[in-house]
Amino acid sequence: MSGVGSAARFAIEATGFRGVGSWVLGALSVSRWFGGRRPSLVVLVVALLVGLLVPAGVSAAPKGLVDEFGSTGSGLGQFVDPNDVAIDQATGNVYVVDNGNDRVQVFDADGGFLFAFGSTGSGKGEFVDPRGVAIDQSADVLYVTDEDNLRVQKFDLDGDFIRMWGWGVQNGASSFQICSDALASCRAGVSGSGDGQFLATTSVTGQVAVAPDGSPNDGDVYVADSVNRRVQVFDSDGNYLSKFGSAGTAPGQFAANWPKHLAIDSAGNVYASDSNGGSRVQKFSFSAPPPAPPTVSLVSGLLVATTSGTDGLAVDPTND
Repeated sequence: MSGVGSAARFAIEATGFRGVGSWVLGALSVSRWFGGRRPSLVVLVVALLVGLLVPAGVSAAPKGLVDEFGSTGSGLGQFVDPNDVAIDQATGNVYVVDNGNDRVQVFDADGGFLFAFGSTGSGKGEFVDPRGVAIDQSADVLYVTDEDNLRVQKFDLDGDFIRMWGWGVQNGASSFQICSDALASCRAGVSGSGDGQFLATTSVTGQVAVAPDGSPNDGDVYVADSVNRRVQVFDSDGNYLSKFGSAGTAPGQFAANWPKHLAIDSAGNVYASDSNGGSRVQKFSFSAPPPAPPTVSLVSGLLVATTSGTDGLAVDPTND
């Protein structure tokens, strides 16, 4: 390579801007083919200017990326292991489960911080290892799975506590209970495998989904009870309705510590991720509307090519 070409390659390597760098080196080759020297000098100047404008190690933004927000930490707008996101379709506000900080943070559609709710503890509106969040658009409420407290909590969209449910959440009794804001205090749940109960575990409890308005199961709350290898269904007030799933690899069963992620389409079909050996997404339909316990029938089990598990799930509301 000529002296100019060597200088250009040095500038490209130093800036780390390899996308433009490839273009520059190609231009140098063309200019040499034509026998011209002046174009090579122009290209070298362009490469050096790009090096001044673009820091080392910075590449072009990934296709489709519009913006990003947040950083690691415990300050407002910072995160430690954010686990789930829900969007309020009416306002565009973004609700993020900030798992490591035991709270939910709310941002506008541009990523501007609005407010946060929740803190570490077992009382009303407190969390220990929250995992999932889902919004019921027709009722302007949201649900959060509170993993280590073995319960589900319900809030309005301003983050005000409404109620919670799980075994023993009123007084520690070994029975299913609902604790509302009208009661003096609420507490952590009791671990187990009963109806409406969640099993104590370490970071494997799943997330939550709400059946959309107009679907046969409108407003029902579906919770991925991962360690019990099932999905539990509650009405919007927290009353237990039904469950489906069991341990195994047959259709309608789930592998160890799954399902984790749920999504529901406009027809009320429920999609559940199944991994750790299952490596599939299962789709369930519900033939009976609430309040009667729905009859569960497996529609399909879709194999998913994966090496580390199906780790996220979403449904197009239009079913396309």
